[in-house]
Amino acid sequence: MGLSSLIFRPAKEHGFCAFCRAERKYPSKKHLTVLDVFAAIVLSLVVGGAIWEMFDPRSFVLFTFAIGSGEVFIFLRWRHHMVCRYCGFDPVLYNVSPNRAREKVRQFYEDKIKSPNFILSKSPLLEVYRSQLERERVLRKIEYVKGRQQGGLVPREASKLNPTSSSSTPSL
Repeated sequence: MGLSSLIFRPAKEHGFCAFCRAERKYPSKKHLTVLDVFAAIVLSLVVGGAIWEMFDPRSFVLFTFAIGSGEVFIFLRWRHHMVCRYCGFDPVLYNVSPNRAREKVRQFYEDKIKSPNFILSKSPLLEVYRSQLERERVLRKIEYVKGRQQGGLVPREASKLNPTSSSSTPSL
């Protein structure tokens, strides 16, 4: 790792989600670089010189504040972008607890299918949702056919599938 890679890095890295395999970009910086530390030094000297006289020791307090807030901001930005926006998978959480990561993806999916925007999205989970709807539709048809064969009452959900139902008012 050379000096130039410590100072200059690409802003974003390309990768794929480990869960849904969607292509994504995430920030390459997880911590401050040498250039960021140099910028914090210059910022603290300029602001300290404007408030107090030049090279005042109180500028060191500004420097530590700039370094601390910069590190927190960069780390939180990196952490926020690690979560996949298509499926909600969090690789950092998965390394800590796979069960919690699984539950978070399940919760993300349950929240998404309630939104009409999800149907129009490019999410890879949309195929899972469509296959789930198809499976439910087939199960309702099977229930309907079994009810008709046994001569019993037809379940209410299955009666909606029958186009020759005897209701006089159309359902909206």
